[in-house]
Amino acid sequence: KIIAKIELPTDISKAEIAGPGFINFFLSNEYLTEYITHFKGHSFQEQNQPHPTIIEYSQPNIAKPLGVHHIITTVLGQSLVNLGRHVGQNILAFNYLGDYGTQFGKLLVAIERFNDKPVSSLTINDLLDLYVLYHKKSEADPSLDDIARERSFSLEQREQSVQEIWEQILKVSEQDMYETYDMLGAIDFDVVDSESQRIEMLAELLEEGKKQNIFEVGDKGAFVVNFKEEDNLPPLLVQRSDGATVYATRDIATIKNRQKNYQPSEILYVVDSAQSLHFRQFFNAARRFDWFNQDSNLTHLSFGRMSFKHMAMSTRKGQMISLKNIINEATDRVREVILEKNSTLQNLDQVAQKVGVGALKFAILNTSPGKDIVFDKEQVLSFEGCTGPYIQYTFARTQSIIKKSQDIEESTQSFQANFNDYEKDLIKKINSFKYSIQQAWLNRKPNILCLALYELSQVYNRFYAHCPVLSAQDQNTTNQRLFLTKAASHTLELGLSLLGIEAVEEM
Repeated sequence: KIIAKIELPTDISKAEIAGPGFINFFLSNEYLTEYITHFKGHSFQEQNQPHPTIIEYSQPNIAKPLGVHHIITTVLGQSLVNLGRHVGQNILAFNYLGDYGTQFGKLLVAIERFNDKPVSSLTINDLLDLYVLYHKKSEADPSLDDIARERSFSLEQREQSVQEIWEQILKVSEQDMYETYDMLGAIDFDVVDSESQRIEMLAELLEEGKKQNIFEVGDKGAFVVNFKEEDNLPPLLVQRSDGATVYATRDIATIKNRQKNYQPSEILYVVDSAQSLHFRQFFNAARRFDWFNQDSNLTHLSFGRMSFKHMAMSTRKGQMISLKNIINEATDRVREVILEKNSTLQNLDQVAQKVGVGALKFAILNTSPGKDIVFDKEQVLSFEGCTGPYIQYTFARTQSIIKKSQDIEESTQSFQANFNDYEKDLIKKINSFKYSIQQAWLNRKPNILCLALYELSQVYNRFYAHCPVLSAQDQNTTNQRLFLTKAASHTLELGLSLLGIEAVEEM
């Protein structure tokens, strides 16, 4: 009855009953031809969004090299920035450095007591070694922790001698941090913020919190935030009994600073799930202040933890895997594979790094943000299956065809459509890609885009195997398939770029 009453639009060639309860609609050749010949990519209109969305990600602590665990927040956050901007959102990308707190008190104690080098000569690895040494020493002498808290408070009070050491630490840390970001590639922040930039706000914030009865007296004269019973949250420490502030205090001050200076519609924090309680606590506390804009959303996008087979990670024990080392290892492994398959490839080192880094990024983003990641190097760097190298290889295949087609003299500007099933499947995958981009952003899940890229690569490679392009039976078919190849190539390149992965033209 439904089929009998439907008047089909010109985009639909026919409708058929497909078993009990289903009707299939078939796109017409005219629609497919119009779509592919006028294909202009997957663009979105810019949204009228006067208030930006702030996305905070990466957030390394200084005085340590970036560990492999930083790759998740950094890559996931940057991909969300890319996706948001592509769909027309007003996005501000923030990095937030951990450059204050008790951990620096510990490092200062280690520098004073266990270091025989000039502070200006200390490398990032020296600082990590000193931090690890401190924890070994403090196990035997717990009084060191009291001294570390004193040094932390001295730093907060801007004591000159302590400040000078801290500035040297910051300089070395930032140099190493940006070197690592450069190796990772396509990482770009609008604002680099830090805990230390909030210090001038803390006295006023503490006074406001106490005056508004948000900060209440706790144990031994410390100040805490107490929550309602229905919140099911333990008290949140905001000021220690010695007068020093803590991480949560500076987080609340940071919200105040961003609301004042940027009026964001949302602040999205890309931080692992281990910090979920902390975010629930300080979000709750911040919303109680008079200055808080209730129209501004605070969101914690939590992601799972990363682990390696047969290896545990702990900065305190020195069991940290350097992100630089992982990038270099991935690059070396990819170089070996490429040499086996294409020993004459030009720019081998550059291609190996782009593919190696792309493999790492894809493995991170292909996991739904809420799930833990068990890092398997062999799987991540494979050129088969749902991996970065497989998708980059597919793009390189499209580029090879497009370059070879430039040597053909005949016109490739038009064709008379006669699509087979492989071609139709490819057009449909290309056509649906814009929807995948939109869903990846709306759900804050780049893994949706990863799956779309993998499926598109599979469909293109089936097309490639069954539908000769440059050696087709006639020029019309060659033209038709070149249009499809160019559209697939553009779509693959766009999808990779939204994930922060650079496409390579030859592998």
